[in-house]
Amino acid sequence: METCIRIIIADDHTLFIDGLKQLLKDEVDMKIAAVANNGKELLDLLAINKADIILLDINMPILNGLEAAKHIKLSHPF
Repeated sequence: METCIRIIIADDHTLFIDGLKQLLKDEVDMKIAAVANNGKELLDLLAINKADIILLDINMPILNGLEAAKHIKLSHPF
């Protein structure tokens, strides 16, 4: 049984998110687990959603991607 790759998209541009969803919709081994519009929302989502890959925008409101990445590295070590 193959496992599905869970992806979280974090970006504040709806058009970009919609484009990624469209590109990935037919990939049977990939699933968009969640979408965040800012870094704070991403951190909240990671508390309840597991992800294999996070597609992270650097320039986002509230908490930018670089700061969010620092928090993720500390709270979700590999």
